[in-house]
Amino acid sequence: MSAASRFAPVLIATVVLLAGCGGGGGGATVGDTSDTGGGAQSGAYQGGFEICSGGTVEEIANLYGVPEGTAEAVAEVIAEAVSGGTQEDAADATQGCLDAFAQQK
Repeated sequence: MSAASRFAPVLIATVVLLAGCGGGGGGATVGDTSDTGGGAQSGAYQGGFEICSGGTVEEIANLYGVPEGTAEAVAEVIAEAVSGGTQEDAADATQGCLDAFAQQK
């Protein structure tokens, strides 16, 4: 069984859970999980961070079918998956994903 096959159910469950808890209008906030400091982060940030912490840029790109395997392209797709539909949520999710990838380096 490939790594992508093992991670997919966990990632899907995370997205569904976070969409129900933190989506829409930047609702819920959680403790900061990044090294960037600065207090609480939104649920969208946390969702992006959690998903992108689950593997390398290439692994997450393969899981989500992102043809361009760059951190920015992957973060954009993840933001669409976890944001509550607002630009603020999308920006938070993108930043969370990019922060997770940056920590892996």
